[in-house]
This record gives sequence, C-alpha cells and structure tokens, in this order.
Amino acid sequence: MTPDFSIILPTFNRGNRIDKAINSVLSQSVVNWELIIIDDGSTDNTKAVCQQFEDRRITYVYQQNSERSAARNNGIALAKGKYIGFLDSDDTYSPSFLEKVQLKTKELTSPSLLFTGLSVNHKNNITHQPIPDMNTLLPKEFLLIHSMATPRAIVHIECFQKALFPVNISIGEDRHLWVQLASYFPVEFCPEAVVVQNDYGDRSIASLRAIKENYLSLCATIQTEEGQTLNAKIVAKAKGRALLNLARWHIHNQNRIHSIFYMYRSIFIAPFDQGRFKVNLLLRLLLMFPFNSIKTLF
Repeated sequence: MTPDFSIILPTFNRGNRIDKAINSVLSQSVVNWELIIIDDGSTDNTKAVCQQFEDRRITYVYQQNSERSAARNNGIALAKGKYIGFLDSDDTYSPSFLEKVQLKTKELTSPSLLFTGLSVNHKNNITHQPIPDMNTLLPKEFLLIHSMATPRAIVHIECFQKALFPVNISIGEDRHLWVQLASYFPVEFCPEAVVVQNDYGDRSIASLRAIKENYLSLCATIQTEEGQTLNAKIVAKAKGRALLNLARWHIHNQNRIHSIFYMYRSIFIAPFDQGRFKVNLLLRLLLMFPFNSIKTLF
C-alpha cells in the first residue's frame, strides 16, 4: 500500500535521543505512513538504536556526512507518500499530529505547503507558539519574515519538482525553500496539529557564525526572489530582524561596539518593526554600558 505520508528524519550523533522521535511516529493514530531515517554520518550508536525498531514502515539509510539539506533531499528522493513531513531527531509529534494533518489535506484541492502548530518543551514546561496572522501579506512575504521551522512543514510531493533544499546554505535553508515554493503553490495552516520542539538545554543562544549565516542566507533568498514582486517594506523588515538578532547576540556576549553597530543598522532599516523588543535590547545595552562609556565611542 502506498503511504499517505513520508516522514523524513535526518540525524547526526543522536543515539541518545532519536528513539523518542521514532516512537512519536510509531504512536500516531494514523498508520499509513513511512519513516525514512537519513543518518548523516553518525559516529555514535545512532545506527544501533534505529535498527532496534523492526517496523517495516521504517527505512534506515546511512550516508557520508553531507549536512541536513542533502540528507533531506535524499529522503525526498526515496519518499513514496503523497505528502512529505520532516522531523528532527530532537523533536516529537503529538499523538494526533498526522490525523489532524490528514483531515486538513482532504480539504485541499491542489498541491500545497502546509504548516502546523509548534510547542516548545523546556524542562517539562511546555509553551505553545501560535502561527502569526498572515493578514495582507503574500505567502512568500509571510515566510520571509516569520520562521516556519522544518518540522512544522507538510509538503505535497509534487512541490519538490520545482525546488529542493539548497545544499549551499546551512542556516535558513528551510526559509529559502519555502519562499521559493510559495511562488508556485498555495500556503495553508493546520494549527491543531502540533510538533513538539524539545529543548534539552544544549540549544543555547545561537553562535555568532550561525546568526551571521542566517543573515547571509536571508540576503541570498531575497536576491533569488529579485523581480518577483517582493514588497520593499517586507524585505526591510526581514533584514532588520536578522540584524536585531546579531545585536542581541553581541549584547548577550557584552561586545559593546558590535552591539551598537547592529542595533543602529536594524533601527535604520526598519525603525518601527518590533519596537518593544528593540526598546528592551536598548535598555539592556544601556544597563551594561552606561551612556558615558558609549559616548566615548563617538
């Protein structure tokens, strides 16, 4: 029987956690699925843990380390389902996840991108992150400024005939793909289906390299879409938010000059976006570095 869903699970050295992700798929109330585990060159016991599961719906594939975009693309090439989902090895599906998604897909009349709800589990304290209102934004504009993490995505397999995950982008590769696909296919939402992002304490504030790469990948996405009617205000807002994250990282690490530089650039590009957040960061900056010490920079 052809599965309704193909779930692609890329992993690297997650032998101590991946069983929870696999069990969350096995626990689904919908049973017509396949799980494709792409092991991206693990050197721990990931393979042994995965091979303990003898369910015929589970396929384990080992590849030389090629990063997660290549792993996901390889999974897509193997997928037989009508809809493809992506689960990270740290995360889990709620038991009715696929059931809620299946009900939603039956309403769709053409190949679409579907995004689900998300909850964050931090030390057993679960908070739900609602899907922002799209309002008057075009779908690709919405996806440019709002992060829709890969595990939230359920994508019709035909969509991948237009584009795959970019292997030359390591941070923000999902946003790059969603924006591309949204130029061709409808974007739908299913907030009732919930994927749980488990914070094990090692998801600390992102590294400077990752945040810079996120900004560069955002610029690459915008350049790719140049001439595709992206609203200039939306582009400014997206860049302003990425620069604000850079300022936040430097404030966290008490790098005075860089904190001020990126705060200034963010405010200059998008002065009225995320005003409260900017004020809070400015207050933190002033508390860390009194006005007299900042004034010496100029």
